[in-house]
Amino acid sequence: MLKEFDPAALLEDLPAHGLVVGDVGTVVFVHRNPKGYEVEFMDTGGRTLIAETLQAHQLYHFGEGRSRMPVGRPRRNCSS
Repeated sequence: MLKEFDPAALLEDLPAHGLVVGDVGTVVFVHRNPKGYEVEFMDTGGRTLIAETLQAHQLYHFGEGRSRMPVGRPRRNCSS
């Protein structure tokens, strides 16, 4: 079970937000009813890209005992 401040990786692409499988975010809020997680995704410079509400099946939890964690990817240039 994910808790606030846990790292989590996407298990599916979120093309509307420019996020892909493997992008790593941080759980910033746990919703109770219905169950879900507010996850903040940042670029390698520490700038927030988006915060999105996701379900458990969309996230990979880096629990205790996990030896590897992927790193973030560089922010892509986006046209305004």
